[in-house]
This record gives sequence, structure tokens and C-alpha cells, in this order.
Amino acid sequence: MGSVIHTIEEQDLYLPVRRPDTHKTDYGKVLLVGGCVGYAGAVKMASAACLRAGAGLVYAAVPDAIYVPVASAMTEAMVLPFPSDPEKGCFATESLEGIRKKAETCDVLILGPGLGRSDSCQALTEDLLKTFPGKIILDADGLYAFSRMNLSAEDFASKEIVVTPHHGEFMRIAHSDGITDPVRNASDFAVGSGMITVLKGPDTVIAFPDGRTALSRKGNPGMATGGSGDVLAGLIGGFAAQFSLEQAVINGVFIHGTAGDLAAEELGEYSMLPTDIITKVPLVIKQIINYKREGKNNE
Repeated sequence: MGSVIHTIEEQDLYLPVRRPDTHKTDYGKVLLVGGCVGYAGAVKMASAACLRAGAGLVYAAVPDAIYVPVASAMTEAMVLPFPSDPEKGCFATESLEGIRKKAETCDVLILGPGLGRSDSCQALTEDLLKTFPGKIILDADGLYAFSRMNLSAEDFASKEIVVTPHHGEFMRIAHSDGITDPVRNASDFAVGSGMITVLKGPDTVIAFPDGRTALSRKGNPGMATGGSGDVLAGLIGGFAAQFSLEQAVINGVFIHGTAGDLAAEELGEYSMLPTDIITKVPLVIKQIINYKREGKNNE
């Protein structure tokens, strides 16, 4: 794309019709690491969105302090409890080894939704970013921890990482406001860090490490509420389990915004919830697959 800013449309999405002779492991294993007391909903929304994106197996690693409410609300994802800090309600230092071992069995890591901010969460984030060999979607408190790490681009040269900041988080990790010139700022960060950058906003910018940029004009002000970002991280992670990281980002951003527009059309921008976005995801995916079947986009 070079310096041209491409606006994502339906024909850019990659959603092939599934073959009948497939198995759940063909669609990837995702580990979501997050949640703490007061933020259990982030894990639930991200996991649900990940499943709606079609991931074959989704595991949610959570502090044992929130295991019961998370597990009782989630039937499709496998919720795994790990030791929690009794005072802060987030992951304790003792959880690190067990989470690392579980991550080794998965293809994709979604790190950060509702994670919390503590020394133990900082150590957990740093360890997983350094050791996990697969695709990583870094979001929310994972971005906060990342902003405090003393690392250079060389540390991530061989990694496949997507960061999904809003403008405030972008300022923290990139030391740039991301508002004055969001496309250029996101692109500069992506090129400098080697990470695909999804800068969320009224128009969401996708910037790739090779200098290409893309724009999604989908979405509406009803999505400006806590939890919408968790849904996006889950969608990208679910698609990353099946497709390339680049295609996962394009799919996730476009479908997230389009599902949000459907929710706003039905419920209004004031009253729609992030969970309403999740319920609209299957309708958007079905619409896109039908679009392809009609021959308007040749695979």
C-alpha cells in the first residue's frame, strides 16, 4: 500500500468456507491471560469474542479469586485457575510457571484484558512476551506493563505481536499522542517496533511493520464504552488461531466495527453494550461468507 491509506472493505477479509473434514484442532488453540477482582468481565467478553471468531479451543487463565464467577458464566471456554494475590486479587508470582507451561501448548496468546497492575502482573507479562513462541495480542493492562519494560525493537525482531491501544495507551507505549496524525504516528511505531499496531479511534488505524497502513471507518460512538476493546482483542485472537496475523487483524477490526454498527442500529448508541457487539458477530461473518459465495470476491 506504500503511502496510500487503504480503507478496509468486505473484499479484503479472508473467511474461507470450512471444509467438512476438519477437527477443532484445525482452528487453533488460544490462551487468554487476564482478569482480576473487579475486572472479571474483561476475560469473559474477550473469550466469547474469540470463540465467535471461530477458534477451535479457547483457554482462559484467571486468578483463582475470580475463577467461580468466570467459570460459571462461560460454558464453551475452558477456565483455568492460577494462584492469586490475596490483597490485590490479581495473579500472584506463583502463577507464572503454570501459565507459561500452558502457553507452550497454544498457538495464540491474548494478554492483558482485565489483568490488573502489580509487580507480579508486570513480571508475568515480561516473561510471556519473551518466552511465548506464537502469535501475541497485547491489550489493556498488558500494554501498561509493556510500557514499563526496558526493551528495544531487537527484542521483538522474531516475534509476531499485535498491540491494540486506544489513544491514551498509545501515548504511554509510543510517547506520541496518536491524535494529531494517527496514521503517521501508528505507522512510525509499527515500523520502529516491528509490531502490527491497531490504534483504536473513530477511524481505527492498522499499521504494519513494513510501512503499509489501512483504515477502518466502521463503528460508532456507542462502542466508546468499557469492554469494547476486550471484544476486539478476542476477535483478533480467534482469527489469529486460524489465519495469518495480518489477516486476523483486518478481519477482527472490520467485523468488530460492523457488528457494532448493527448493534447500534437495533438498540441505539446510548444503550448498546459490548456483549451486544458479540451477538452481532455471527451475522456479520455469515454475511461476508455469503458475499464470497455469490462470486463477488474470488478466493
